[in-house]
Amino acid sequence: MLWTFAELPDWVESQGLGLSGLGLSGWPPWAEQQRHHHHDAETATLPWRLPAVSGAACAAQRRLRGFAQLSSVEPSALGRRRPQEGLLPRRLSRAAAPFGRGLSVSRVEGRAVVRSAERADPIRRDVFTSVFNNSHLVDLHPVLQGRDAFYFVKDSAWRFHEDVTQLQRLGAAVNTTVHQGDVSDVRLHTPHAVLNLRYGAPPDRERQRILWHAKKHALSQRWAHERQLLLADPHGAAAWSDQDKEHILRAGSAPGYRADYFHPVDAYPELADDPSNLVFRKLS
Repeated sequence: MLWTFAELPDWVESQGLGLSGLGLSGWPPWAEQQRHHHHDAETATLPWRLPAVSGAACAAQRRLRGFAQLSSVEPSALGRRRPQEGLLPRRLSRAAAPFGRGLSVSRVEGRAVVRSAERADPIRRDVFTSVFNNSHLVDLHPVLQGRDAFYFVKDSAWRFHEDVTQLQRLGAAVNTTVHQGDVSDVRLHTPHAVLNLRYGAPPDRERQRILWHAKKHALSQRWAHERQLLLADPHGAAAWSDQDKEHILRAGSAPGYRADYFHPVDAYPELADDPSNLVFRKLS
């Protein structure tokens, strides 16, 4: 049922709220009466005088006016804002691409696809497209010394010398390390990333090798973190026995424990080198 302004005072009275003691006998205002009852000649001839009322009466008037609004949400007293305003970032950050400005690399069906924009440096575009395009891109990107590491694999070992010749065109802009053997490796240090390219190795075996090194690095960080916790509060680490604490403080680790991933890295490969993703289990 939709209440009119003339019926609202009666409804409020029926709820046990006396309006006569608040000086609201003249409610609603004349403008609202005229808007909702402009066809009622008798109501239109009645003048509305503004009574001297208390602050409680003003608050009650605001409540009564709110009854006419079809809204169950109280407006904020602090101000208005758009519903999506809190979801928008205050500032947008720009992360540099691994290959440099104007060059991007994406993983499509396990292989690297290098794309370039018009603003890309022509030499960098030719070199990185020739060397890395269509190579296997491992889905693991650990962080090495504050820079993202990317791992590429090529089945054909004979492309090694040709790619090294191409990479020499970059000059001193990129620090290149070359290792040749049964399995050849090329490592490039750019200002924002570390690019590893291996020749003559199956991609699955390379992924397992990266996982092994990532877990080894995360485990050393986790033991160092446990040692720092013991140095800060020797009695706070309840999970360790007194003998374990002595081993951790003296040698940096405790024997008889195995580190397992809490979240499986097959489902969450980005957590492979995260020390907080490791849990210690005591060997029986």
